[in-house]
Amino acid sequence: MKTYRITDIIEDEFGCEGRPEGEEPMVTILLVDDTGKQRSIRMADKLAYEKKLDIGAEMELPEEEVMTLNGKEYKVKKLLGKGKGGYSYLVTDGEKEYVLKQIHHEPCSYYQFDNKLEAEKGIINGLWKLELPCQSCLISMKHRNAF
Repeated sequence: MKTYRITDIIEDEFGCEGRPEGEEPMVTILLVDDTGKQRSIRMADKLAYEKKLDIGAEMELPEEEVMTLNGKEYKVKKLLGKGKGGYSYLVTDGEKEYVLKQIHHEPCSYYQFDNKLEAEKGIINGLWKLELPCQSCLISMKHRNAF
């Protein structure tokens, strides 16, 4: 286990439409360890409240974060960022590095998606056509839940 300090807690935003019926409120918790390595986890808002998690608090997590996509495990090296459609992570399978895009289902008040997966595929194909460095990109439609 490794100790992390909470640097931010981001609540899902659903704009005018509100949270879809039956969907549990979730938060994204941004963390940093004593070396400056960043990490993020998702958990139910209720659970974060029950655990009394707040900015500046410390929490213990397994040392390596692993994401599974299509039955294959990838070690998360770094959270690259969050965009309108999802989270981007730098991951490795032990041989190569990839960008793993995890699509979230949070509505964006200033942008409407017809199909987020197709939008992401189009962006990646556009980068390849422009011959910009986009070696490998993996896409996951799952929410990542912690605990």
